[in-house]
Amino acid sequence: MTAAGLFGIGDFPGSNRHSPVQLSEDGRPLQTSHAGHDDIRAKGNGRYSHWQSWFWFAASDNSNPNTNGRRYGARVNWDGFFTQHARLAAIHVRQYLAHIPNGGEGVTGRTILELGPGSGTGTLYAFAALGARVIGLDPYPQKWSQDWHIPYMQVLARELAREGVLINEEALCSDDTRECVSLTHASVEKIPEFLHGQADIILSTAVLEHVEDMAATVAALAKASKPGALGIHIVDFRDHRDASRPLEYMLLDDEAFEAENKGYYRYVIGNRQTLPRLKALLERGGFHVVAAETFLANDGAYVNDILARIRTSRTRFRDIARPELEVGIGTFVLTRAPGDRTVAAND
Repeated sequence: MTAAGLFGIGDFPGSNRHSPVQLSEDGRPLQTSHAGHDDIRAKGNGRYSHWQSWFWFAASDNSNPNTNGRRYGARVNWDGFFTQHARLAAIHVRQYLAHIPNGGEGVTGRTILELGPGSGTGTLYAFAALGARVIGLDPYPQKWSQDWHIPYMQVLARELAREGVLINEEALCSDDTRECVSLTHASVEKIPEFLHGQADIILSTAVLEHVEDMAATVAALAKASKPGALGIHIVDFRDHRDASRPLEYMLLDDEAFEAENKGYYRYVIGNRQTLPRLKALLERGGFHVVAAETFLANDGAYVNDILARIRTSRTRFRDIARPELEVGIGTFVLTRAPGDRTVAAND
């Protein structure tokens, strides 16, 4: 069952609870959303998934939906969708501001480059409302839409207030704010030349773990940065197939790992970087790493278990040190060092 008209709001690799769509059978909501496709096939009983631009579902009694005479419909819970995205955006704004000198006052008049702002773009408009010029770099940029963004900004203002960031709805939706936001269609590895030397602050959340060429990315970030520019990057080093087993992809040999990364961009499940390795790449690329902190640690017992399995596997990580596996999510705070050093080779 296609959901072409709802393309862009379905679940996708790395975000399997993204869709706000609720499926119903004869007007009654089916109860198990975001179900795994294997469970839909094997267990059924009203399980369903809105995956990218398609619906996968089973009837409540496992009868054939094509012949059981029931009507199936879909409705969008926009309030829940907006709340989910606005809450994440507000949390990200608060996290970023905690590392920016003088907080919200410290972005006024600055140029901020955000990598991969995604479908919500809430962080872009929040920083623009604080007085920054904001550039969003994304392979799939979402332009301003009155029907979509106006109600979203209403929810965003509420969620920002909950995080202690006071930006009113009028400021978020103002013409001045919109004029301070621009979107650029590009990958992180290939930041366009017209952005070189433009950024006072570069931000990203859950982006760097997906890039294909980390050395090229670090070099591109250096080129986009002004001397002394600040960088704040939150990186999710976990296997995106299952966050409860966050290091399973370390067991895969390179051929099997590439086979697992099937999606509309490469490394949808993560690129198997670790905090120490990324820190070293950033330093080699001319950045001063002010902080490389653990935001979320992997469970110690699980790390012991996976390390024992890695040691006997065919993976190229057989000799990896235990500390490299301990960080699930890390936060990097960087400044651009003087000079024009570049990364020599990918790791």
